[in-house]
Amino acid sequence: MEIMVSILGKIGEYLVLPFGEHVGYLISYRKNTTKVNEHYQMLLLKKEAVQQSVEGAIWNQEVIAREVQTWQTNVDNRIEELRKFLEEDVNADTLCLNGWCPNLKFRYSLGKKAQKNTQAIVELLQEGEKYDRVFIRAPPLEVGSTSKGHFKNFESRETKINQVLEALRDDKMDMIAICGMGGIGKTKMAKEIGKRVKDEKLFHKVAIAVVSQNPNLKEIQAAIAECLGPKLNEESLSGRATQLHSRLVNSKKLLIILDDIWEPLDHEAIGIHHGDKDNSCKILLTSRNEDACNQMKTRKIFQIELLSKEEAWNFFREIAGDSCICTPSLQLKAKMVEEECGRLPIAIATVGSAMRNNSNENEWDAALEQLKKSIPQYIPGLHPKVYTSIEFSYIHLKSEEAKLCFLMCCLFPEDYDIPIEVLVRYGVGRRLFADIDTIAEARRRVHAIVHNLKRSNLLLDSGEEDFIKMHDVVRDVAGHINCIQR
Repeated sequence: MEIMVSILGKIGEYLVLPFGEHVGYLISYRKNTTKVNEHYQMLLLKKEAVQQSVEGAIWNQEVIAREVQTWQTNVDNRIEELRKFLEEDVNADTLCLNGWCPNLKFRYSLGKKAQKNTQAIVELLQEGEKYDRVFIRAPPLEVGSTSKGHFKNFESRETKINQVLEALRDDKMDMIAICGMGGIGKTKMAKEIGKRVKDEKLFHKVAIAVVSQNPNLKEIQAAIAECLGPKLNEESLSGRATQLHSRLVNSKKLLIILDDIWEPLDHEAIGIHHGDKDNSCKILLTSRNEDACNQMKTRKIFQIELLSKEEAWNFFREIAGDSCICTPSLQLKAKMVEEECGRLPIAIATVGSAMRNNSNENEWDAALEQLKKSIPQYIPGLHPKVYTSIEFSYIHLKSEEAKLCFLMCCLFPEDYDIPIEVLVRYGVGRRLFADIDTIAEARRRVHAIVHNLKRSNLLLDSGEEDFIKMHDVVRDVAGHINCIQR
């Protein structure tokens, strides 16, 4: 009898477990589909990271291991399956009358697929950890303006550029700095200087590395090294520094631009030793923090001042269009709005774009009132007018989808090449887009949104096709807006 009970118990166990598993597919349908969406976003980011690693290896004429190629193929196949799954999931609510008449068979099928897809993604992510190394997407061979934006040869800026060029010609000047508040145009000026010294053959090579608020010393080393030749193959920071220093010593006249310094940077720990007898290697810093530059023993600091009143007004008119001066009354209102931008280029560009070709006097009155009443958040080194202006441009975006897409971009690291396709996938995964039935529709919607954000000067073109960038100042403001709205 006991043997029979034991046998029946085992049979019951084998019957109950599969039954519970199948019921779980149905009951946890929404939980499973949400989970697969989250893992899907992680897989897209991992794919991008590995691809950058592969591109870096190819740049250095290395052979890609077959196992990496196999992993990439498996990821592409899985992503294709997930695309079909996501489209099924998007259509599920339509088929089920938005949940009022659930199709149990369809939900069971989706729940089961979601769980299996999640497990497959987890396995791919674990394997991908072996291939995920950090490389800069494109070596900075040319320091020209890879991202399109408003660099104008204002008379006041031209004078400052010539002063910096003169200092770079001076053998005694091994390290100089460009300082000024956030949004005043330091980075664009430094890139313009880098372009000119190359054109004038003042320096043989120019390298630029973004330091940022939380510097990653290995990434800085990589950005500089890739301008000079093959990647650094040492793993330790000190080993890479020695290797980089060796390359710098063997290079001819070299200018290194260290952009966006927040705190004193130990450049010798990176491998940059300046001040040799012929000053073949010079450093140009950009920073909001003049004290940080002084602590780094900078020879000379150039402060960028605000635009002149005439420069600011002419720039605003160029961005906003001639409609703002079609009547004396409207021109007066437009000039008052421009004055609220504080003669700061990035503030003028964003507000001017938001009011482009607008001839409605009531809307200009409302814009002026909003800019005056705005209470800016404190960001170190950032003029309150910049915060107010970017916030104003954000508020005037025409759709909630555009606002969400803008805020998504601030989640990426500073100076990051943001893949537009990742925005598409994330938006679909989070159901940010209304009336979208397919991935193709979502892709078209995001590209249209990105185009408008670039026209609003809230996003910039990247040097890569189908990628975008966000200005570091715009990213700071977007991050604060994001925190406030949580």
